[in-house]
Amino acid sequence: MKKTYLIILASILSISACKKIETPGPEAGFTLGNTSQSSIIFRQGTVIIPVNNSTNAVSYLWDFGNGKTSTERTPAISFEEGGEFNISLTVKNADGQISSTQRQVKVLTPFASQITITGLDQWKQNEFKFNGGDVWVEVYKTINPLTYQQILDRNFEFPVYFKSSVSTIPSAVSYPIVIDIPEKLSLEDKLGSKFRLVFALYVKDTSGTHVLFTSDFVGSSFFVDLNGGFKWTTTAGATVTFEGIYQ
Repeated sequence: MKKTYLIILASILSISACKKIETPGPEAGFTLGNTSQSSIIFRQGTVIIPVNNSTNAVSYLWDFGNGKTSTERTPAISFEEGGEFNISLTVKNADGQISSTQRQVKVLTPFASQITITGLDQWKQNEFKFNGGDVWVEVYKTINPLTYQQILDRNFEFPVYFKSSVSTIPSAVSYPIVIDIPEKLSLEDKLGSKFRLVFALYVKDTSGTHVLFTSDFVGSSFFVDLNGGFKWTTTAGATVTFEGIYQ
């Protein structure tokens, strides 16, 4: 009888020794912008830091849906173009088990609907006196890092991206001058890295056509985000400002 007990005990110990301790399976999970909703809206150029709440994971693979990936635990995410993207996270545990999850993100881009002008005596040499004339604004789109030849009465031969309607302004000008943009102007490339947008203010009077102001010559231009909209202006007294919304 005693021998029987020893055999049973030995069998139990043998089975226990052979039984593998299983590693808990991983579970992928993350939130964006303090929300776990399936569809999330951000503005172009916004830097998103996800909250990674995955469990039992030793490696991470992010796919941002725009051709870019990361293996960091909490990468900084940003989009240079608008549209809808699926951000996915795939995690793996020590045993190679995999778990995945994803969130849909909608990225809004800026569209300008009007231009305001607050100064017509801002010529780069301060030699110009406005006495009435035709006023308009042009936007040029350059490809970084290409250079462009310098031409008469304009800093460089930038490709014209947009030309506003022409407003005839009397000498007794009343500010601000507002030029509407009937078909909203996409400024998506302003917030990307492939292109550079530059705007210029023109006046045509009896003495000829004058470039009063260019955003690449005096100071620099920048975006100011507003509640539901934006302003694209310059550090040089906001002579020309584009206003619009993200959509």
